[in-house]
Amino acid sequence: SRPIAQMRRVVLLPADAEEHATPKAVSTKAAPIRRKRWLVICWLNLSDIILTAPEVLMRLPCQKALLLLAVSTIACHDSSGPTQPTVFAQFVLNDINGRALPTYLAGTPGLTPTIVSNTLILYKDGTAKTTERRVEWNGVDHTYIWKNTYTRTGIEIEFAYHCPPAAMCIAPPHGKIIGNRLSLDVSGGSGAIIYNYLDSAD
Repeated sequence: SRPIAQMRRVVLLPADAEEHATPKAVSTKAAPIRRKRWLVICWLNLSDIILTAPEVLMRLPCQKALLLLAVSTIACHDSSGPTQPTVFAQFVLNDINGRALPTYLAGTPGLTPTIVSNTLILYKDGTAKTTERRVEWNGVDHTYIWKNTYTRTGIEIEFAYHCPPAAMCIAPPHGKIIGNRLSLDVSGGSGAIIYNYLDSAD
Protein backbone atom coordinates (compact mmCIF):
# COMPACT_ATOMS: atom_id res chain seq x y z
CA SER A 1 0.00 0.00 0.00
CA ARG A 2 1.09 3.60 -0.54
CA PRO A 3 2.49 5.64 2.36
CA ILE A 4 -0.02 7.92 4.05
CA ALA A 5 1.78 11.08 2.84
CA GLN A 6 1.51 9.95 -0.79
CA MET A 7 -2.17 9.09 -0.40
CA ARG A 8 -2.81 12.60 0.93
CA ARG A 9 -1.22 14.17 -2.07
CA VAL A 10 -3.19 11.97 -4.47
CA VAL A 11 -6.47 12.99 -2.85
CA LEU A 12 -5.75 16.72 -2.62
CA LEU A 13 -3.98 17.44 -5.90
CA PRO A 14 -6.22 18.32 -8.90
CA ALA A 15 -7.48 15.20 -10.66
CA ASP A 16 -5.93 14.26 -13.98
CA ALA A 17 -9.41 13.96 -15.49
CA GLU A 18 -9.79 17.76 -15.24
CA GLU A 19 -7.38 18.11 -18.16
CA HIS A 20 -10.12 16.83 -20.51
CA ALA A 21 -13.14 18.37 -18.81
CA THR A 22 -15.58 20.37 -20.90
CA PRO A 23 -14.88 24.12 -20.90
CA LYS A 24 -16.70 26.09 -18.22
CA ALA A 25 -17.44 29.77 -17.80
CA VAL A 26 -14.65 31.72 -16.16
CA SER A 27 -15.40 32.36 -12.48
CA THR A 28 -14.09 35.25 -10.42
CA LYS A 29 -13.75 32.81 -7.50
CA ALA A 30 -11.11 30.72 -9.24
CA ALA A 31 -8.15 32.54 -7.69
CA PRO A 32 -9.34 32.15 -4.04
CA ILE A 33 -10.11 28.47 -4.64
CA ARG A 34 -6.64 27.86 -6.07
CA ARG A 35 -5.07 29.69 -3.10
CA LYS A 36 -7.02 27.59 -0.58
CA ARG A 37 -6.11 24.35 -2.45
CA TRP A 38 -2.44 25.41 -2.50
CA LEU A 39 -2.47 26.23 1.20
CA VAL A 40 -4.07 22.86 2.09
CA ILE A 41 -1.47 20.97 0.04
CA CYS A 42 1.35 23.08 1.47
CA TRP A 43 0.31 22.57 5.09
CA LEU A 44 -0.20 18.84 4.59
CA ASN A 45 3.28 18.57 3.09
CA LEU A 46 4.58 20.34 6.18
CA SER A 47 2.69 17.92 8.43
CA ASP A 48 4.22 15.03 6.44
CA ILE A 49 7.66 16.22 7.52
CA ILE A 50 6.63 16.24 11.17
CA LEU A 51 4.45 13.09 11.29
CA THR A 52 5.92 10.69 8.75
CA ALA A 53 9.61 11.59 8.98
CA PRO A 54 10.30 12.69 12.57
CA GLU A 55 13.70 11.02 12.40
CA VAL A 56 14.77 13.68 9.87
CA LEU A 57 14.16 16.42 12.41
CA MET A 58 15.75 14.37 15.21
CA ARG A 59 18.98 13.94 13.22
CA LEU A 60 19.26 17.67 12.59
CA PRO A 61 20.79 20.02 15.15
CA CYS A 62 18.16 21.96 17.08
CA GLN A 63 18.77 25.26 15.28
CA LYS A 64 18.62 23.68 11.80
CA ALA A 65 15.42 21.78 12.64
CA LEU A 66 13.74 24.96 13.83
CA LEU A 67 14.97 26.76 10.72
CA LEU A 68 13.48 24.04 8.48
CA LEU A 69 10.08 24.37 10.16
CA ALA A 70 10.22 28.16 10.07
CA VAL A 71 11.03 28.26 6.36
CA SER A 72 8.27 25.75 5.61
CA THR A 73 5.78 27.81 7.61
CA ILE A 74 6.72 31.03 5.79
CA ALA A 75 6.43 29.27 2.43
CA CYS A 76 2.87 28.27 3.31
CA HIS A 77 1.85 31.79 4.24
CA ASP A 78 -0.79 33.35 2.00
CA SER A 79 0.74 36.62 0.83
CA SER A 80 -2.48 37.98 -0.65
CA GLY A 81 -3.00 40.53 2.15
CA PRO A 82 -4.12 44.13 1.93
CA THR A 83 -1.97 46.30 -0.33
CA GLN A 84 -0.11 49.35 0.91
CA PRO A 85 -1.70 52.73 0.10
CA THR A 86 -0.35 54.61 -2.89
CA VAL A 87 2.08 57.45 -2.15
CA PHE A 88 0.82 60.89 -3.18
CA ALA A 89 3.92 62.85 -2.15
CA GLN A 90 6.98 62.47 0.06
CA PHE A 91 8.73 65.37 1.75
CA VAL A 92 12.04 65.69 3.61
CA LEU A 93 12.52 68.32 6.30
CA ASN A 94 14.95 70.98 5.11
CA ASP A 95 14.95 73.43 8.01
CA ILE A 96 13.04 74.63 11.07
CA ASN A 97 12.30 78.35 11.03
CA GLY A 98 15.18 78.77 8.58
CA ARG A 99 17.72 76.84 10.69
CA ALA A 100 19.41 73.96 8.86
CA LEU A 101 19.34 70.49 10.41
CA PRO A 102 20.33 69.31 12.87
CA THR A 103 18.88 72.07 15.02
CA TYR A 104 16.96 72.60 18.25
CA LEU A 105 13.20 72.28 18.08
CA ALA A 106 12.36 75.68 19.56
CA GLY A 107 14.25 78.55 21.13
CA THR A 108 12.53 78.25 24.50
CA PRO A 109 14.04 78.33 28.00
CA GLY A 110 15.06 74.96 29.37
CA LEU A 111 16.16 71.72 27.75
CA THR A 112 15.02 71.03 24.21
CA PRO A 113 15.56 68.12 21.78
CA THR A 114 17.69 68.38 18.64
CA ILE A 115 15.92 67.43 15.40
CA VAL A 116 18.24 65.38 13.18
CA SER A 117 15.89 64.39 10.33
CA ASN A 118 12.22 64.20 9.45
CA THR A 119 10.34 62.58 6.56
CA LEU A 120 6.65 63.09 5.80
CA ILE A 121 4.75 60.75 3.46
CA LEU A 122 1.28 61.65 2.18
CA TYR A 123 -0.82 58.78 0.81
CA LYS A 124 -3.61 59.13 -1.73
CA ASP A 125 -6.14 57.63 0.69
CA GLY A 126 -5.81 60.63 3.02
CA THR A 127 -3.44 59.07 5.55
CA ALA A 128 0.04 60.28 6.41
CA LYS A 129 3.16 58.99 8.15
CA THR A 130 5.88 61.10 9.76
CA THR A 131 9.24 59.64 10.78
CA GLU A 132 11.42 61.89 12.90
CA ARG A 133 14.85 61.23 14.36
CA ARG A 134 15.82 63.41 17.29
CA VAL A 135 18.38 63.53 20.08
CA GLU A 136 16.64 64.13 23.38
CA TRP A 137 17.89 66.68 25.89
CA ASN A 138 19.56 63.84 27.84
CA GLY A 139 21.52 62.62 24.78
CA VAL A 140 19.30 59.66 23.87
CA ASP A 141 18.96 59.17 20.10
CA HIS A 142 15.42 58.13 19.25
CA THR A 143 13.21 57.78 16.17
CA TYR A 144 9.49 58.55 16.41
CA ILE A 145 6.78 57.56 13.94
CA TRP A 146 3.37 59.26 13.78
CA LYS A 147 0.42 58.18 11.68
CA ASN A 148 -2.58 60.43 11.13
CA THR A 149 -4.90 61.78 8.44
CA TYR A 150 -4.93 64.95 6.38
CA THR A 151 -7.18 67.03 4.15
CA ARG A 152 -6.23 69.37 1.32
CA THR A 153 -8.10 72.44 0.07
CA GLY A 154 -6.21 74.10 -2.75
CA ILE A 155 -2.71 74.77 -1.43
CA GLU A 156 -3.84 74.41 2.20
CA ILE A 157 -3.20 71.18 4.08
CA GLU A 158 -4.39 70.32 7.57
CA PHE A 159 -3.66 67.26 9.66
CA ALA A 160 -5.89 65.63 12.24
CA TYR A 161 -5.20 63.46 15.24
CA HIS A 162 -7.22 61.98 18.08
CA CYS A 163 -7.50 64.17 21.16
CA PRO A 164 -8.88 62.37 24.25
CA PRO A 165 -11.95 63.93 25.92
CA ALA A 166 -11.15 66.75 28.37
CA ALA A 167 -7.49 66.75 27.26
CA MET A 168 -5.62 69.99 26.56
CA CYS A 169 -4.52 69.37 22.96
CA ILE A 170 -2.97 72.00 20.73
CA ALA A 171 -4.34 72.57 17.24
CA PRO A 172 -3.14 70.01 14.69
CA PRO A 173 -0.42 70.93 12.17
CA HIS A 174 -1.54 73.19 9.37
CA GLY A 175 0.38 74.46 6.36
CA LYS A 176 0.66 75.13 2.65
CA ILE A 177 2.05 73.21 -0.31
CA ILE A 178 3.47 75.56 -2.94
CA GLY A 179 5.33 73.90 -5.79
CA ASN A 180 7.79 71.42 -4.32
CA ARG A 181 7.72 73.02 -0.85
CA LEU A 182 5.61 72.32 2.21
CA SER A 183 5.59 74.74 5.15
CA LEU A 184 3.95 73.28 8.25
CA ASP A 185 3.12 75.02 11.51
CA VAL A 186 3.56 72.40 14.24
CA SER A 187 3.17 74.81 17.16
CA GLY A 188 -0.61 74.81 17.34
CA GLY A 189 -1.10 77.78 15.05
CA SER A 190 1.19 80.19 16.89
CA GLY A 191 3.82 80.17 14.12
CA ALA A 192 6.61 79.57 16.66
CA ILE A 193 7.75 76.31 15.03
CA ILE A 194 7.59 76.06 11.25
CA TYR A 195 8.79 72.88 9.55
CA ASN A 196 9.93 73.63 5.98
CA TYR A 197 9.95 70.56 3.77
CA LEU A 198 11.20 69.89 0.25
CA ASP A 199 9.81 67.26 -2.11
CA SER A 200 12.10 64.22 -1.84
CA ALA A 201 11.97 63.79 -5.65
CA ASP A 202 14.00 66.99 -6.09
